[in-house]
Amino acid sequence: MADTLAGKGADAMLDANRKEGRVCRFPLAFQRDTYMVTDPAHYKQLYGADGLPKAPEYTHLTAILLGKPTLLTTTHTDLIWRLARKGTAASFSENAIKGRMQFIKEKMRKLVDVLASKEQSTVDLDEWYIRWAIDVVGRAMLNFDLSCLDGGRDGMLVFNGIPTVLPEVVKCIFFPFRKALQYFFPNAKLAWDTVECFRDLCHRIIKHNRTLNLTADANDHTLITELLRVEYPDENRASDVMAFLFAGHDTTGHTLAWTSTELIRNPKVRERLQDELDRVLGTKDVPDFEDLSKMPYLDAVVKESMRLWPVISSGSFRTTEEEIQVGEYTIPKDRTVIIPFYSAFRDNQFGDPDVFRPERWLEGTEGCVDEYCKEAFIPFSYGRRTCAAQTLGKITTRLCIATIFKNLDFDAEVLPTEGVWKVTLAPRGGVKVRPRRRSSTGLVTENEVKALAALSSLAEERSMLSKGMSCVTTDCTTESDVGSHEDLAHNE
Repeated sequence: MADTLAGKGADAMLDANRKEGRVCRFPLAFQRDTYMVTDPAHYKQLYGADGLPKAPEYTHLTAILLGKPTLLTTTHTDLIWRLARKGTAASFSENAIKGRMQFIKEKMRKLVDVLASKEQSTVDLDEWYIRWAIDVVGRAMLNFDLSCLDGGRDGMLVFNGIPTVLPEVVKCIFFPFRKALQYFFPNAKLAWDTVECFRDLCHRIIKHNRTLNLTADANDHTLITELLRVEYPDENRASDVMAFLFAGHDTTGHTLAWTSTELIRNPKVRERLQDELDRVLGTKDVPDFEDLSKMPYLDAVVKESMRLWPVISSGSFRTTEEEIQVGEYTIPKDRTVIIPFYSAFRDNQFGDPDVFRPERWLEGTEGCVDEYCKEAFIPFSYGRRTCAAQTLGKITTRLCIATIFKNLDFDAEVLPTEGVWKVTLAPRGGVKVRPRRRSSTGLVTENEVKALAALSSLAEERSMLSKGMSCVTTDCTTESDVGSHEDLAHNE
C-alpha cells in the first residue's frame, strides 16, 4: 500500500505478479480486495462484450468530477453511451483524421520551432509533448484553438489545471467529505474552483461550434460535431468534452516522452530510426499520412515504448457482480478486477521483458514476439470499451516521433528510469534535454532559405548587369568577345 501511495503502484503490481503468478490478489491502497489478471486467455471473459462492468470508482468519478455520465464512465448498455459512442466512432475513423491532418501538422511544425528555438536551454520534453497534445485535441477534435504551445489562457488552464484537479478527485473518492469541506482545505478549494473553470471552457467550446452550424455538413465528422448531433443535454455533452480533454492529452504526451527517452538512451536504435526517416521522407519536414505505413521500424519503436511504459499502467477497473471462476481461481462477489498492463506487457514470456528492443515487433527477425505476447499486448484495452480515440493516438504518436527525430537531436540532461503512477504513468522527474537541429537532415532551415534567396537575387542582378554591358559594347566587340563576357558573368 505504501508503494501505491508513493506513486510506485505499477512496480508493486509487477513484483506481485512475478512472485504470485498471472492471477493474484493485490492491496490497492484503500480499495476493496483487488485481483490482478495478466493471462490473455482470460481477457475476453473480463473485458469482452459480456465481461465485467466498470467498477463503482468510475461512478464516483462521474459524480465528483464530471457531473454527468460520459463515454468514459457509463456502462456499454447505457443509451447515452451507445448514442455517443456511435457518433464518436465516425469522428475517430481514419478518413476523418486524415481530413484534420492539416491542423495536426500545423501544430507539429509549431512544436519543432518551439524546441529548436530553445537550443541553448534545458527543456522538459514531457511538458512540451503534453502541451502539443492539448492543442491537437483542441484544434483537430474540438475545432477550438487552445493555443497551449503559445501559452494561451485556455490551453494553460488545461495544462496546469488537470494536475491540480486529479489528485484531489482521487482523495475525494476515498474521503468524500473533502469536497463538502473544501474551504478548510486550500488545495481542495483551488481544485474545485478549477473544475468550474473547466466546465465553463467546455460550454464555450460547445457554443462556439454550435454557432458555426457544422452539423449541417454531412461530411463533417469532427468529434465536437458528432457530439452535437447526439440528442442529449448540454450538461452531458460538456462532461464528455471535459472527459476527452482529460483523457486525450497526458496519455499521448507521456507516451511521446517515454518513446523519446528510450530513443535518446539507445543511440543505435535512434540512428536506425533516423536512417528510415531520411530514406522515406527525404526533405519533408513532416510526414504525410501515407508515409507512416512505409516506416515499419517507426511502428516497432512506438509499440516497444508502449509495451515497456504503458501510460494506462493499471488498465481498466472492473467489478464482480457475482462470484466468478478465472481459470483455477475463484474471485468472490463485489471485488475489483484489473488487467495491469505494466505487468502483462513485462511478462517473462517476452524473453527480455525489461529491455527496450523494438526489433521484437519486426516479423521474421530473431526473437520476435510469439502469439502469446501479441495477445497479451493490448495498450488500448480490449472489447467494447477499447479506447475510442485509439486510431488518433496511433497516428499522432507516430507522426510526432517521426517529425521530432527527423528534425531534431537531443543532448540528455536527466532521463527518467522509473515512472510515477498517478492516474497515468508519467516519467518521474520529467525528460530533461537540450534540443538542437539535426545537421544531416537534408532539410533547409528558414535562415538557409533566406540566404539562398539573397544569393539567387544577387546572381540575377549580376547576370542582368553583364547582359547590359554586352549590349552597350556590341558595336565594338566580336561574337566571341560577347561569349567571354557571359562566361565571366557566369563565373562570378
